Amino acid sequence: MLYTALRFLRHHPQLYPGGLVFLGESYGGMRATLMSSLLLDYRTLLDDTGYYQDAQLYSEIVDYYTAVLPAADPENASPAEIATAAGHNILVQPFLTPYQPLATGSPTACEDTSSCMAGVDYDALDHYDCSQLAGAQDPIEAALISTYLDPVYLTESLGADPTTIAWLHPEYREGAYSRIDTYAEPGDTVEAGLVSMFGALPEPDHYYCAFNRAPSDGAWGRNVFKEGGPYVLLGERTLRVMHDVDTFLTRAAYDLIATSSCYQPDLSQYSELVQSISIDDAVRPSVERPGWMVINYQAGLPFGSGTREVRFPPYLAGHSVTYRAAPEMAADVEQWLAGN
Repeated sequence: MLYTALRFLRHHPQLYPGGLVFLGESYGGMRATLMSSLLLDYRTLLDDTGYYQDAQLYSEIVDYYTAVLPAADPENASPAEIATAAGHNILVQPFLTPYQPLATGSPTACEDTSSCMAGVDYDALDHYDCSQLAGAQDPIEAALISTYLDPVYLTESLGADPTTIAWLHPEYREGAYSRIDTYAEPGDTVEAGLVSMFGALPEPDHYYCAFNRAPSDGAWGRNVFKEGGPYVLLGERTLRVMHDVDTFLTRAAYDLIATSSCYQPDLSQYSELVQSISIDDAVRPSVERPGWMVINYQAGLPFGSGTREVRFPPYLAGHSVTYRAAPEMAADVEQWLAGN
């Protein structure tokens, strides 16, 4: 994903002055954190001090810094210089530590504090939005899927004619990620609208790899939750990134998947990195939804110390804040970006 972002910017250099913003939701928030981590500590891509080595990615990050930090040595940029190029992170109900619950089994101590839980059977609630009963999100998900399978809505959401994107057409899809195995739903029924737009695909290929279980199941088999993978270091990486990258973190009241009330106690467990983490909900001028996570770092850390604030506004929403509280979040993000 970081390769994709860097190469996209390289092909559209007019976007450089706008700055780099990663917006990640749920697992996407974890990926945004890890990508930012690689941008910040890119030199570890060439040695064994980091969790991942990749000389080609290092080269492309250096090219990016050459373009956006003309006054810096791109191979030895300072932390302050890197921070200006690493941009901003907007994290929507993300996974930030390996301690977070995945809404399986019984509720955690953090979840017990949720207003949803008072006198209500945990399994009777929709874990993505516990203000509703179980299954309430299913028709919403089905509607969204059907929307993106409709060529008209796909065109509107992209803001461009999808047929003008050459690599979406069948002849460009040799070796496509979703061409892996033979157990998938027939593309000519699930994706009939897209087939009519772009052309038929040989089985088991699909325009959306989510409709081909082989790549999605395979990805889970190689995921970062495996022991020894970067997920083990995710909380450490999260705190390291929050030290140098301005971060906006949503606080949804009704999420039992990535429970907002767990963020502060879970991150506080990294006592080798932080002295304390507190929540500041005091009213500030012109801020409609006050909320900040205040992180006091230990002294003498390799990446620095001091105190950092993470924007942490509350929303009456579940896991999909961008769906349930879109206007409120948009206003808060615009204000936050303008102030940074």
